[in-house]
Amino acid sequence: MSASTATPVLIPGSGLGSWIWDDVGLDAVAIDHPASVRDGGSVGDYADEVVRQVDAAGADRIVLVGHSIGAIVAHAAAERLGGRVDGLLAVSGVVPRPGKGFFSAFGFPQGTIASLIVRVAGTKPPESMLRKGLAAGLDDSVADRVVASFTPESQQLFRDGLVPLRAVVSRGYVLTTDDVEVPLARQREFADRLEARHRVELATGHLPMLQDPAGVRDAVLGFCAAVADH
Repeated sequence: MSASTATPVLIPGSGLGSWIWDDVGLDAVAIDHPASVRDGGSVGDYADEVVRQVDAAGADRIVLVGHSIGAIVAHAAAERLGGRVDGLLAVSGVVPRPGKGFFSAFGFPQGTIASLIVRVAGTKPPESMLRKGLAAGLDDSVADRVVASFTPESQQLFRDGLVPLRAVVSRGYVLTTDDVEVPLARQREFADRLEARHRVELATGHLPMLQDPAGVRDAVLGFCAAVADH
């Protein structure tokens, strides 16, 4: 990463940790959300943790990279980090309408049904669902690790409204064309809602950083370069 290029800040999706980015091989700040946040924290609490870890790393100019629901956290973090943010890149990211929560992004009845299930059963899906959805397309050993390490999140993360991006920052979207968790047509809606001018498609499921780490690395570096040239 050159001195003129912003530092990527890698925000994981629900249930995941910084380890998912290991094979991508970026000089970046990879976020881990602690138990204190996952146990009932708001989207703002998740965003505050991103800011804390960015500050601890000494990163001045950053590009926020939010995977899945991490795109919602990235929006809130961008509001807090202000002029330090050069861009926001969503990786198969969920982008509800401003002020609306995660479930609303999937419409009726899918979003309503998912909201009811989470309210009753919590935010950790059964193993069979994780393997068929989140881990689809992964090698068995990698899928095993995804399932074994999956950690429930706060329900508020799914219910709090999206913080709009008030600052003028560059926006990008990595679309995953074989994604059964967030179908491609829905991702295109989210990319349009984000007003993402920089778009890349990867032929992977919902975890491209594990299925095609080189493709994700190129996508992030390409976006950072585009932001630097903007």
